[in-house]
Amino acid sequence: MDFSDVQMYIIIKLMFIVFLISSIYLVHKKKKKIYFLLLVGLISSASYFFLTNDLASMLWGLQGDEITIAAMYNTFAHVGLGSDFAYHNLPPFYPPAFFWFFGLIGKMMNWNGVLIAKFASFCFFLCFPAGLYYYQKFLEKNSNPHERPNEIFALLCPLVILTVLDKDLLIGKPYEVIAAAATVFWYINLYRKILEDRWSHKQSIIYGTIAGAIFMVYYLWLIFAAIAFFLLGLFNNKQSRIKYFFRLFQTMLVTLLVSTPFLLPLIRSYTQFGMESWQTAFFTPKGLDLWLPMFQLNSINNLIYLFGLGVLIFFRKHTITKQLLFLFITAFIWWGGGMISLLFFKTPFQEFRGFYVLSPTLLAIAAAYGIDRIWHHFKVSDNKDISFTITVIGILFFASQSMFGVFVDDPIVKMRRVESRYVNESIVHLADFLKKDPKASSKLTLQTVPQILAFIPLHHVIYFNQHNNHPTAIFSKRYAYVESLAHSQTTEELYQKVINSPYGELERFIFSGDDEYYYLYFHVDKIIQGVEEKKIKIDKKLFESENFVKVYEVNNYTVIDVIKREDT
Repeated sequence: MDFSDVQMYIIIKLMFIVFLISSIYLVHKKKKKIYFLLLVGLISSASYFFLTNDLASMLWGLQGDEITIAAMYNTFAHVGLGSDFAYHNLPPFYPPAFFWFFGLIGKMMNWNGVLIAKFASFCFFLCFPAGLYYYQKFLEKNSNPHERPNEIFALLCPLVILTVLDKDLLIGKPYEVIAAAATVFWYINLYRKILEDRWSHKQSIIYGTIAGAIFMVYYLWLIFAAIAFFLLGLFNNKQSRIKYFFRLFQTMLVTLLVSTPFLLPLIRSYTQFGMESWQTAFFTPKGLDLWLPMFQLNSINNLIYLFGLGVLIFFRKHTITKQLLFLFITAFIWWGGGMISLLFFKTPFQEFRGFYVLSPTLLAIAAAYGIDRIWHHFKVSDNKDISFTITVIGILFFASQSMFGVFVDDPIVKMRRVESRYVNESIVHLADFLKKDPKASSKLTLQTVPQILAFIPLHHVIYFNQHNNHPTAIFSKRYAYVESLAHSQTTEELYQKVINSPYGELERFIFSGDDEYYYLYFHVDKIIQGVEEKKIKIDKKLFESENFVKVYEVNNYTVIDVIKREDT
């Protein structure tokens, strides 16, 4: 840590003070609630900006998912919206809408993946509080006035979500948080609309379009909502059940239509090349852990979860909380289904996913609803002194748990900030060299420096991380092909395997190495144990030929271009 870090921490502490003074002023003057949410967004995003502005990589570094996220932004910005981040001839397999949007901005600004990722997180903190507030208002404007939540509920929802969710999740995967919150309120309002006598094609178009947009941001939470809709439908009377499911079916058709820019190319690639999904097959025993943090009373967030659960049970006959309770239960249904699949078929499907973002978001929204009910039941607003005192304490608590609160005092955050200030110079130097070749991103490449994808997109023979591989890429076959290259006995044998690659014309290798061998490193899923690092070594002597030209050799990294003979 140096004095620039001290200055940064001072600035964030001063912003904490500015937030408190400004918030209390807004409360005292009884300004509109949206002004407070705009203030939250402004101070949170500014704090994040100062925390990460001078970092050469993302706050949590370039490892695992961070590499994949930066690579997706970088590919959409500099290759195209229709390309997978690792295999440019395949369509995106991960929901791309969020990455598309910021990738286009990155293209206009000529940013790399790290800068785009940091800008996306900045925009999330800036826009989420007010954005979720207005999203609720939009969905509820045509609903029955007697069923609309009060203003306090709409105000508290984004604040409680920002309070209880882990900050590393808010920073690293804001799209999952946006999709979770958007799904919950879409689900709440669609259910109420379906039960009304007034239903038109306009309603199915509106809610189907919203669901399609959510699907392309992060589709998994919609699957949980579909399970909840099905369960709720079973509790409807038989006379209205057909109408209920037909209206859901109408909405689903619009959802699929809106999401065709993502789904259609993906389905086409599956039918053409087949698929091999490693994401759903990943399993460690931690996925079986019982998720009940609300009964582990070792943090204030767990108390909020406990309060939210109590609200779901106490107000279970209220329409909104009944829906939230059903949606909350789906996470345990998913978990139970995953365990049954493991028990009888030895097949996992990410049984823990419902507990990751969706359940905490649901309990946060339930807690906001409970506070709203208590506030109005006891008519707290009628006593100015009590309401002002509670509001100020609430503001102090929120500020302490925010981006500009105790988060920046965490020793781990301070350590990560220091470590992420610089990227390995050898990687930067290699990226600068590759950028000099205008065709570098289009050349089919076998490489072992995954961090470089944050700075320049590359078209891969195989992506190092099995878990994050495109299903259509068929990782196992590509891995076997790379092993066959390493088993070559002669230069000519290697050359023939290279030019006859089943994945296109292999044009470039990027290796690390020692005096005898070049090395390729892979992260391979290993059931129960998690991730296993595997190393494939290739004898350097196999590249001693005019067919392989060494164009770069600096800091233990080597770039070799393939020169195709005229007779081949």
